[in-house]
Amino acid sequence: MQPPAVTSTGSRTATAPGRFLEAPVHDDLPPRTRLLAALVAAVLAVAAQLAGMAMASVFPFGRRPWAVNDAYNQLLPQKAYLRELLLHPQGPDSLLLNWHSALGTPYLGDFATYAASPFNLLLVLVPEDRLTVGVQLITGLQIATAAAAMALVLFSLHRRASWGIAAALGAGYASCGWVAGDAMVVLSWLDGLIAFPVLLWAALRLVRRRSIVVPVLLVALFWTANYYTAVMATLGVGLVLLALLVIDGVGPSAALGALARVVGGFALGIAMTGWLVLPVLAAVAAAAPVPGAALYQMPWDITVARLFPGNWTLGSAGIFAGLGTLVLVAAAPWRRALGVRARIALVVLPVAAMVSMQVPATQLAWHSFAAPNGSGYREAFVIAGILVVTAWLALATGLPGRRPLLAGAATVAVLGALVVGRLSPLTLAVSAASLALLAATAALGRRRLIVLALLVTVLVESAYTAGATYRDKAKHHGAPTTLSAAALAARRAEVPVVPAGERTRVTRSSDNDPLLLGYNGVDYYSSTLPRATAEALSGLGLPYWRRRIGLSAGDPAALALLGIHSTAGDRVNRPVTVLPPGPVASDPAAQGTVWAVRDDLAGTRLYTVPPLRISATDPTATDPTAVEVTARCAPGSTLQLLTGTEQRPSRGTVDWQGRTADWDVPTVLSLGTVPADGQVDLIVRSDRPDIRPGDLGCLDPTALDRTVAASQDQAPTVRFGRSSVTAQWVTPQTGEAVVLTTALPGWSCRTDAGPATVTSRAGMLTVPVHDTTRLTCDHRQPGLAPGLGISAAALAATIGLELIRLRRRRQDRRRPGRSAHRS
Repeated sequence: MQPPAVTSTGSRTATAPGRFLEAPVHDDLPPRTRLLAALVAAVLAVAAQLAGMAMASVFPFGRRPWAVNDAYNQLLPQKAYLRELLLHPQGPDSLLLNWHSALGTPYLGDFATYAASPFNLLLVLVPEDRLTVGVQLITGLQIATAAAAMALVLFSLHRRASWGIAAALGAGYASCGWVAGDAMVVLSWLDGLIAFPVLLWAALRLVRRRSIVVPVLLVALFWTANYYTAVMATLGVGLVLLALLVIDGVGPSAALGALARVVGGFALGIAMTGWLVLPVLAAVAAAAPVPGAALYQMPWDITVARLFPGNWTLGSAGIFAGLGTLVLVAAAPWRRALGVRARIALVVLPVAAMVSMQVPATQLAWHSFAAPNGSGYREAFVIAGILVVTAWLALATGLPGRRPLLAGAATVAVLGALVVGRLSPLTLAVSAASLALLAATAALGRRRLIVLALLVTVLVESAYTAGATYRDKAKHHGAPTTLSAAALAARRAEVPVVPAGERTRVTRSSDNDPLLLGYNGVDYYSSTLPRATAEALSGLGLPYWRRRIGLSAGDPAALALLGIHSTAGDRVNRPVTVLPPGPVASDPAAQGTVWAVRDDLAGTRLYTVPPLRISATDPTATDPTAVEVTARCAPGSTLQLLTGTEQRPSRGTVDWQGRTADWDVPTVLSLGTVPADGQVDLIVRSDRPDIRPGDLGCLDPTALDRTVAASQDQAPTVRFGRSSVTAQWVTPQTGEAVVLTTALPGWSCRTDAGPATVTSRAGMLTVPVHDTTRLTCDHRQPGLAPGLGISAAALAATIGLELIRLRRRRQDRRRPGRSAHRS
């Protein structure tokens, strides 16, 4: 017989747990029993979520919305867009370029971040008006898959514990506090929940010298599905693997060999995703920065309190995985049969994982060395998974006896007593009841009762945790309208019918209405919003805040210049306009202001910028919150006010002519028509009054009308392709062709005369043209070409290594006295 893949330097006694890194040899659990464990785990996990939703009156069981915060503003719109791509692949939109958002933006970064899950293929089965329910069903399937995967992977470590315990642990993992608290806000992270147990199985298969193909493909699959949480899952697998090497007592040489096989296999799988990962890295590097994003550590008592059910706290780590799991983990140090080395490792592994969340250096490593914008404990599902794996490893010599179980329950009770001030009365009651039931069954020493108690407590605790989290989360994030069939139909009815490819807007509901409702517009919220797009659109005075770009309904200049229809009959610029070359003679006082940028995009002077007299309404106030602004503008002009920038944000109100306008993000407010005397007297109230010279602009509506008329008169035929835009004119054009999409890296253009230079005007894609009747611009995703090359090389290397393995296997079979490697 061939020696095992990993050898141990220590001896084993009859009571030793065995070598976890070798394939389990105890086959007392037939495959159908293991499948039963997976099925029960999946049912329990989904049942807990449904019960929690029902308890919290969450849609469809009540009026409280299911999708809040990013789930409502990002994930549902992204899924709606992907559904359209899958059902209508011949449309102008594609995985490469999204024409719906921000006047057109690369999409691969968004796809990898929000929509690459293979489960999203099921969206083709979802009716258009049942998006929320369809996504809920897909989400439930993902949770069930995570529970089943964890239950199955536990059996790949050993098979000396009951299938019922594996089911309880799998359900506890897939119902961990992170699921309702974090993953239900960013639905794309659920693939990470599945990735951790699956990648652990892949690592074990590599250590055991099995075929490299399946592990490599699984790594590639989950790094494609959601690279962000796949990084965390991979790090968690590494921690578990190191612990297993210690527990098995593997010598240095064998340990290095095992680690080399795992690292090599994972590297091939990750390289296979180069076609997606490299464009994502390019998109992340080019993304708009988020001011104020920084790591933080919650107090230890809050973190420990999250081990208990139903104890959601904003920004904390959702590491709850069931009190039964904690009891089994806490019982491990009391089990002499495990051996000293194993008991020490089973204490160090979960403690080290917990500590790693609280140490800035390791916390940064969990987040790929980039401070997260928002929740700072996104790796909590991995910590919950490590707790579950530790609990199972502690069962390697069978179910603990009465004393270890009671000691474990007592340890968990003491832990709860230490953080009792952070636990709600209901959490205390549920925790006390669960611990009492677990302790009572442990005292009786009846194996079946203990297993039943674990199953019951994990279901009750997980349901309570989900319900409490849904309720508290909805209260904190507010209550957007649930995207029911009726709500979606009403929203779609608001979208004006405009010529193909042209842009429009609706009353804003989510940060990604264009994706959700299927029209071309401006509103966009994404972690990969390009910096160039943010700078171009915010430079024109569009509302912008923390990677969210919008459009003010009352800003006639922005609507007209960017070709945005508010109604079907609006006269606005065409998507491509040829302007006279050279600088525009703007008002000298407008230099460096948003008004000068708008003049540049118009190709003519639209604004005058009056001098301002600014005084406090209360001269005695040391820190005034209200100021009076006095100016003069041409009668009949439209008065507009820039309320700040992302660097000097504020919120407040403006009073003028008996009307009040308000803002909460930096934007341009249209305040009305200047009266015949030209006098302007404003009262600005703000939490940070910071009105500066140049913030007030007087728009000439007649000049704006002439600008739009000139654009319309050119009458270009504009077609938007999957990653291109083409404009054709009947009359040859000379000047600068301004395409209303931001001038991002990757654009190349050509005219009748051949390749043309790509420049930028007011942040828009611009091409000098001379006697031109046709302009075509194509966009290539940065990083895609080299990424495809890396993916192809990784695939070839994987196939080559597998062929070598198969050849050696055949050679071994021909040699007498030797057995082949296991397949």
